[in-house]
Amino acid sequence: MPVFLFGCLFSLIWSSAFIAGKVSLDYATPLNFLFFRFVSAGGLLLAACWLLERCRKRHTIPADARMWRIGSLLGLFNYALYLGFSYTGLQTIAPQLVILLVATTPFATSLLAAALNRSRLNLRQLSAIGIGFGGVYFVLSDRLAQAAFGIGVLWVLSGVAALAAGTVYYRRAAAGLPPLPLIGVQNLIGGLLLLPFADFPQLAQAVRHADFVWSWLYQVVMISIVSMWMWFALVRRLGAESASVFHLMNPVFGLLLSAWFFHSDISGKDMLGTAIVVAGMALAVLPARKRAPA
Repeated sequence: MPVFLFGCLFSLIWSSAFIAGKVSLDYATPLNFLFFRFVSAGGLLLAACWLLERCRKRHTIPADARMWRIGSLLGLFNYALYLGFSYTGLQTIAPQLVILLVATTPFATSLLAAALNRSRLNLRQLSAIGIGFGGVYFVLSDRLAQAAFGIGVLWVLSGVAALAAGTVYYRRAAAGLPPLPLIGVQNLIGGLLLLPFADFPQLAQAVRHADFVWSWLYQVVMISIVSMWMWFALVRRLGAESASVFHLMNPVFGLLLSAWFFHSDISGKDMLGTAIVVAGMALAVLPARKRAPA
């Protein structure tokens, strides 16, 4: 599959978490559900990897100290801090504003990567991100008219910084590790870090509802495992800066999925903004694709 389409598919799956999450949060508080989701995904994936290696008569996953060390940091950045801060911010500011702030992830990732590499920012990359972000703002501008600003902005931006740090750290320290057990470790650690927010009686009540169970299973398999595997593949293929550009499509796919599931309106302005976002992504990704190894 061409890398551009692969990245768009990743963004579509990643964005679907907002739809599935809306169902889950009808039955459980945000951090309580995230604890349940992460621990479930981590335990499931690590058990599957262990059984696979047992069949192959290898026993490296539980004893790989480097994988657990790196996976723990990734679990802190990519899960506990990113989603923990984002969900906390969502409680005090409008969802439209949260979406716009999260769309600044490519800027944060590029700035952090340039600072760590002691290099200048790529003008083409910054222009592409700027065009894409302009498209996101164009789509959301009307919906921001009633958005409330507050301390939640700082929470969400802290989450963006955590995701940028996790992306750059993975590229620098963990790209050579097997992705599936690493994803299992970071899910498990991310969940355990949220253990203080767990509410087991609430979860016991929630799993009695079929809607919650299906939403939980979808997010465990498709979001915590499949979309994270795709994300790591993009970072390995394109680098942290170019891969992060695909997060610009998240607000667009979020609107399209909302229109499909919740029958919200899609306007011509939304479609024009989407075209601008896609143009910015193409400008950022296609040159990187030519330079990347086969």
